[in-house]
This record gives sequence, structure tokens and C-alpha cells, in this order.
Amino acid sequence: MSNLHYQFSGPVPNRQILQIKFTIKENKQQTLKMCLPKWRPGRYELGNFAKNLMFVRALSQSGKDLKIEKTAIHDWEIQTEGHSEIVIEYGYYAAVLNAGSTWLHEDQMYVNPVNCCMYLPDRMDEACSLSIDVPDSYEIAIDCEASAAGTYTFSNFDRLADTPFIASAKLRHVSFSESEHNFHLWFQGTEELQEDRLVHDFRLFCREQLKTMGALPASNYHFLYQITADKSYHGVEHLNSTVIALGPRKELFGDAIYEELLGVSSHELFHAWNVKWIRPASMLPYRFDEENYSRLGWIYEGVTTWYGDMFLYRSGAFNFNQFKKTFDEKLRRHFSNYGRFNLSVGDSSFDTWLDGYVSGAPHRKTSIYTEGSLLTFILDSRMRAFNKDTKSFDNAMRLLLDEAKDGKGYTLDSLIRIFDSIGPGDHAEFLRKYALGTHDFEPELRKALRRIGLDIGVTLDFSTVEHSLGLRLNVSGSQAEVLLVAPASPAEKAGLATGDILVALNGMRWDLALSPQFVPDEKVNITYFRGGYLNSAELKCNTEKYFRSASVIMIENAGVEEKTAFKAWAGQDYPASK
Repeated sequence: MSNLHYQFSGPVPNRQILQIKFTIKENKQQTLKMCLPKWRPGRYELGNFAKNLMFVRALSQSGKDLKIEKTAIHDWEIQTEGHSEIVIEYGYYAAVLNAGSTWLHEDQMYVNPVNCCMYLPDRMDEACSLSIDVPDSYEIAIDCEASAAGTYTFSNFDRLADTPFIASAKLRHVSFSESEHNFHLWFQGTEELQEDRLVHDFRLFCREQLKTMGALPASNYHFLYQITADKSYHGVEHLNSTVIALGPRKELFGDAIYEELLGVSSHELFHAWNVKWIRPASMLPYRFDEENYSRLGWIYEGVTTWYGDMFLYRSGAFNFNQFKKTFDEKLRRHFSNYGRFNLSVGDSSFDTWLDGYVSGAPHRKTSIYTEGSLLTFILDSRMRAFNKDTKSFDNAMRLLLDEAKDGKGYTLDSLIRIFDSIGPGDHAEFLRKYALGTHDFEPELRKALRRIGLDIGVTLDFSTVEHSLGLRLNVSGSQAEVLLVAPASPAEKAGLATGDILVALNGMRWDLALSPQFVPDEKVNITYFRGGYLNSAELKCNTEKYFRSASVIMIENAGVEEKTAFKAWAGQDYPASK
């Protein structure tokens, strides 16, 4: 056991209070500062984990109470009275089940240590260890080998914080080897597994990622799955593992949920390179006591979003239609989000610490996942065109990895240097416009698609009321709530706002109005409630379509040049026409 040791137990699982005993040896401080992380890697916002602490007490080795005082939301000071061994005992309320949480229940103990492990700021680089007090019937899924005494030891706190585990008697385990790596799939929450199908498809994309990026830092990689009864979709990356929450379990091997399983798994595996190794300089190392700001979230999340799906297609785990579905979803989110004209993807990266994971103010921001993935596709196309498909964004990722292995984090300047070394040499201006600015990159997107024989087809996925009047609605029975109003649309000009409850269209009750077709200059009367008062507004239609969506389409008569470029890009033949 190390000089910094954590012991986990859950004596009364239905209370969902995880008992943690943190033993500190070789203390030399009269006043000992102790912290709980304020956030967790993979979600760039404050986590407020301290709200889950039920009690905290400090004891000497002999059991004497020591004075402990909370000095900030996540900080404590302990008067050690010169004792060389200190024991911290506390309870953590573990009642949230997702890919980044900690959960205690009668059938499992699931822990993300970064949620609940206190640390000593001046001893973070020391080795630390943990032990898990669970029934003998439990199996433990964890990226670490246990000692004979059942203790898991880590080189430092950062490594411990990055190692989640599931302990349960109901774990299902599937494993396979590929390119001198062992991949482990641990499933909690389901008895049904299609093992042959899993191994076949996972082997394909794991092999493709290893071929592109080279070896992982360890020979073992663990996928930890929480399969839930209800709908869920969430993944969190770790150095040599990932936790993924997915559901509903009854549909796990149906086409839709199984495609999500492959998609999120490929995404999280690629994070093992892109953000666990390849990381912005501002996050190297992680600082758990404060926000780790960066305007480069579109690299660590957007690039990963693009490659996660791309590896599935390149490897053959996805066919073209399955990959197209993921591309179409990116296009739909891009074109229906007016925030892309307000806040750049770089500034949206910075503001994940503010409101990056909730909808927030209408049209305020954009998505680092969506915009970053589309920018990756465009950058890749420009590099391929310049080099006649002999180099691509893959080369940029490998160069970034080479620097990361030397302990270097990247900056905007180093990204530009690496991108320019591949070509074309104008990335400073490109990123200024499209990553740090709000210029519309639709022309660049179309150019990249046409190079490989594809294009953008505009689609109208919502109702004609939404597309013609500029309203995004949540329709329920005889009324509809306004979720968003498109800027400069007929609805905005008429004074409609988010939160209005629409009850009638041209004098007809909302559920009877159906979805009429509108013509330019037509006048439409809407009756609505706002703040309990009934109002009406007259809207005048125009030729514009709002909240438009888009999908990937094949161009007519794609030639040899486009089909050859497609094959070089995807590793697959150009799809046959329907």
C-alpha cells in the first residue's frame, strides 16, 4: 500500500453513500491542505462535486479527532498536530448514473475517482493506491492490475483520477486482441450480448485506428459500458479506458442503438490519442482546482467526432448509408443553428466552461463537436487536394502525436505550423475566418464534398410553419411552444418570442391547422399566449426557408477524378447510385 491510499466501501447500498477512507502517511505539515477536483476531464465545465459530500472528518492514526475546516467550496485545511499519519473519512452521495458519474446501488459500485477522491496539491506526483471493499462474488472492471492483497497502485493522482471502475457480480466480459493490443469490453446492465458481432465490428475500427495512429500507451484498453433501461447516450474518455452509458437495453442490438454503440465507442477510443496524449498546452497538465480554458475545443472534440465516424467507414464497420447518416446529422445541426453566425467555434470552446452543455441563450453559440468535425473534413480535403491525396489530416494528427510524445502541448501557432507543413500554407487566414471567426464556410464545405463526387442537398425536416415562418416548435396536442425564433424571420419581425404558446393559426385551433403551404407575401395570423395573456400577430411570408437542414447527396455523373479522390479519402469505392 502506498503512502496515499483510498479505500472504497458501500456498507448500505440503498443509501447510495459511498464510504471513502483516505490514508495519508509521512505527513510533515502542521497545516495540511486538501482539495476535491472542481471538474473532470472530458467535460469542460465546473462539476461542483463537493455538493455530494455528506460528511468529512480527520483523524490521527490512533483515532483522535483533528480539526478540519472548509476554506473554499472544494478546499479544506487540517490541523495535523504533528501526526505523521492522517486518516480522512468521508461519505460521497453516489446517485447519478452516466458515463462520468459515481453510482452505488445494490448490484454495483461504479466510481469515477475524479468525482470523489480528495488530493493533496503538493503531493499529486506521488504514487497512490486504492482498495475496493465489495462482496467476493463481484468482478472488477478496471484498467489496472491488482496486487496479491487486492490493491491497485497508480504512479500519481492524475493517473488514479483517470481510472474509473465498475465492481459487480453481473458484469459481462468480451475480449479480443489486435495488433499486440488487448481490448476488453465490460457490460453492466445487460445479459444479452452478441459476442461474435461485437468482436468482428470492434476489431475493424480498432485495427484502423491503430494503423493510422500507431500503438496506444498501454497494451490493454478497456471499454466500460453502463447499459441502461431508458434512453441514454454518453461517453467519457480516459487514458487507457472509456466509460459509455447507452440505452435502452432492450434495443441494444437493434440497428439504431447498435450504430450508436459503434459510433460512441470509436469516438472514445480515438480520444486515447486526441486529448489524452495530444492535448492543448493550456491543459498540460490538467489543473483540477480551476477552469482549464482553451479556444481549441474544436480540435479535441470536433476532430474526434469526425474521425470516430470516419474510422467506422474506412474500416468497413459502417457502410456508406450508415456513415452518411452521421454526416447528415452534422449538416442538420450546422444549418439549423444560427449561433454559428454569432460566436465562433473557438470562442464557443472557451465558453464550454460557461454554458457549453446546455442550450443557453437562443442563437448565442455553436457546437465544438459539429463545427469542429465539419472543419476537420474541410481541412482534410484542402490538404488532400494540395498533395494529390498523398497527404491528409492524418499526417497532421501523427505530427501532433510525435510532439505529444515529447511532452509538448499544442497551441494555435503550433497547429498552424503543422498544418502549413502539409499544405496549403494559408492556415492562419483560414482559421482566422472559420475557427476564430464567424464566416460562413458553406462554400468551402461544398467544394470539399464535390471533390469526392458528393454535394449538399437542402432538406426541410420540420413543418412548413417552421420553415416558412421561422419558428422551431414543440407541438403538443392543440398548442405549440416556441423553442426558437429565426433571426430576421417573419416570426421575429412580428414580435414572437421563445416561450410563446401558439394556440391558433388563421383562426383554426393549432391541431386542426395541420401544415399549410405558404406563398411569398401571404399574410398569416397566429394567436398565442404569453405570460398568461392572449395575443395575436400577423406575419408576412417571404421566399426564405428557415431552420433548413441538409443531407449529403451524390452528384450526377461523377467522373473518374471524383471517384478516385473518394477512394483515396474513404478507402472504399464510390457508392453505387440508387
